[in-house]
Amino acid sequence: MKKKALFVLILLGLVLGSWAGYYYWQGTPRCTLYRMGKAIKNNDPQTFLRYVDVDQVFEGIVDTTMKDARGKKSPDSDSTASEPEEPSGANKKFENLIAQVAKALRPALEKQAIRAINNMDPEQRDRISPFAFAFLSQVKQEGNKAQVTVRASKKDTYQYQGTMEKTPEGFWKIVKLDVDFFKMLKKARKHKE
Repeated sequence: MKKKALFVLILLGLVLGSWAGYYYWQGTPRCTLYRMGKAIKNNDPQTFLRYVDVDQVFEGIVDTTMKDARGKKSPDSDSTASEPEEPSGANKKFENLIAQVAKALRPALEKQAIRAINNMDPEQRDRISPFAFAFLSQVKQEGNKAQVTVRASKKDTYQYQGTMEKTPEGFWKIVKLDVDFFKMLKKARKHKE
């Protein structure tokens, strides 16, 4: 009788431990990265986009591009200055124009992401591993934010860096990608040629 009670307690402990571990896993950035990798592998762009806040990512890319453009325009400016310089009238007009163009391009970015996942080369899709997305990535979590560096596969030398935030629903979303837009365009052109 004691052996049976001990067996039941051990079994109950294993079941509860498994449930707690699974529940914990569901609320981690690595789980979201795994689901994103699985969505790409399964040709499911809608699931992939569920884990990306396209508006915040796009705003970040536009902001970074504007800062880079300002830096290229005036390389003598002090990059350590705490307050940004007040833009001139022409610069304000240019920045407003860029903001309007960016707003118009936002839906195109989402469509392009869907098209990229749908039209991915099957050989390239087979190389993507959801486990690599989750476990080869570096994740530094601080509260409800996490800095991530993602590699799509073991053979992939290019890394994607970004920031994730925990949603009220308990899963994580990518809210910022550290992308040099001009380098990304140059890389896309090289792949076309």
